Amino acid sequence: MNIGKSQHSDRFGSRSRGRSSIGGRMVADGLWHLVGYRPLTVIARDRFARLLEDHGMAVPHQVADGQIAVSTWRRLYRAMAADVRVQLERLLVGGDLLFADVIHNLVVNAGLDYALDAALSGGTAITSWFVGLTDGTPTVAAGDTTASHAGWVEVTAYSEATRQAWTDGGVSGQSVSNSASKATFTINANSTTIGGGFLVSVSTKGAATGTLYAAGAFTNGDKTLNTNDTVDVTATFTVADDGL
Repeated sequence: MNIGKSQHSDRFGSRSRGRSSIGGRMVADGLWHLVGYRPLTVIARDRFARLLEDHGMAVPHQVADGQIAVSTWRRLYRAMAADVRVQLERLLVGGDLLFADVIHNLVVNAGLDYALDAALSGGTAITSWFVGLTDGTPTVAAGDTTASHAGWVEVTAYSEATRQAWTDGGVSGQSVSNSASKATFTINANSTTIGGGFLVSVSTKGAATGTLYAAGAFTNGDKTLNTNDTVDVTATFTVADDGL
């Protein structure tokens, strides 16, 4: 049994579709769905701000510019009473779909080693994982680690203080996903280009420590985003016997 034999490709979206084969039979795969939204436009800023303040809620700084990120609006929406929601929704337009794309990730060697170590060799399980974003046109290699990944650079131009948590809903049918708790990013710089994403065990933006599990590029190319654009990330990981 050739433990560690891999079907890695030099570039995501090519022949292997991001799958890594263990022993020529077990395939570790990952399919990501990323959706981007433009910000909402606040059509009556003073009234919007006053309604929030009257109900004990802080006014997001974005409102002064006549915008509010979809991610920010969701947070406010969950915290307010139904009647307040109705009043505020009347003062908002936009929030249009910006893009929808997928990533077929590569499980890198470090991720494969971790999976074998934790499952079969008594290694310590990593209980927290985080999603990060890459720059344009990332080239992911099997040997990539958090400390060394020559084909891509992490993008940190988003308002959230850390990489976003990948919160799974448990394993079922050889699959595990964060579909019920998407990782969400709020872009905070105009002309920010993202080309893909990665899963890592450390939350700190730009950190070169921890375990890199997988990474990959958008199937349909890079995305250029601006301040207050929102990106939702769902990443689903599977294992299966390829029948070979």
